[in-house]
Amino acid sequence: MSRLTVVLATVVAVIAVAGAATAWTLGHRPLTAAVAPWEPSVPDGSGTVELTDPAAGAADHPRSAEIQAVLQDYFDGINQQDWSRWASAVAPGQRAAQQAEWWTERYSTTADSAIRIVDVQERPLRARVWFASQQHPAYAPADLPVACISWDLTYLFADQDGRLVINGIDPTNQQMTECP
Repeated sequence: MSRLTVVLATVVAVIAVAGAATAWTLGHRPLTAAVAPWEPSVPDGSGTVELTDPAAGAADHPRSAEIQAVLQDYFDGINQQDWSRWASAVAPGQRAAQQAEWWTERYSTTADSAIRIVDVQERPLRARVWFASQQHPAYAPADLPVACISWDLTYLFADQDGRLVINGIDPTNQQMTECP
């Protein structure tokens, strides 16, 4: 192989790697900076999933109503301790990881409220959600065993069997604190 061929092959490889890295970075950018900083939620007794002010952009996303409906089923399932309803809103892998008997016990004291979708983004489809969760401290996360937790989570969504479902939580955007 000639020296010119090796140099050209190296240049092409470097350009390909740089292009792939740029594409990955653009496709996996964090949720928009236009979203206001997290404000811990205060329980308000309402389990209704709301879209924030349209100026924030969440309501403008073409799938925002569909995301809102899926999240409503998800939170209604939790608030009504109805595993079947919750399970209808999540992907099979999520259901398999939280069998009905275990799930029913863990969520037996949970009431989620002040639920707000604050941002929706693509690649992957995800929604940032702020809410307050009240539960017996024994069922709270081990690192925050309190009766009320304010959450800032980003739910991941996927299309499965012709419908949208929750497919997990983005591990890069999770915050929790005791309710104010």
